[in-house]
Amino acid sequence: MIEFDKMSDFFSDFYDFKLRDEFIYLDFHLRTTASGRFTTLPFLLELLKGKKHLIAITDHNDIRGSIAACDLGINNVPGIEIGCEDGFDLLIYFKEITQLEDFYCHEVERNKHLYRITRTNKNIDYYLDALAGRPCYLSIPHINGFAQHNYL
Repeated sequence: MIEFDKMSDFFSDFYDFKLRDEFIYLDFHLRTTASGRFTTLPFLLELLKGKKHLIAITDHNDIRGSIAACDLGINNVPGIEIGCEDGFDLLIYFKEITQLEDFYCHEVERNKHLYRITRTNKNIDYYLDALAGRPCYLSIPHINGFAQHNYL
């Protein structure tokens, strides 16, 4: 997303500041209590108060945190982290919350693993096909995770 002080143009609609002007809080991989973490929206509101910021709440296979952040007026890129059955994780960002909701309802919610909250019943190829043609930005959250767990 950010490489050599330049953010991908995909995110340009979410901010009106220059990245080098002053301190800006950027975090595109936040999880909330919906993913079993301790971060709450009241905490984020307090942390971000008075700061220029752009965040993305990317809970595991869940969108409640992202929706709530948008509802509260937090400058949040609608996103989700998908845990695939084959061990891959995928961060997906959308321009609009309705696009995230549509993707979640059609491709994630019905494919959630019954016992492993961080996994779905579909592999990475399924999600890459399902995302083809959708206006979204894809990223790998734990680039070494899959290799570390499965190859090393």
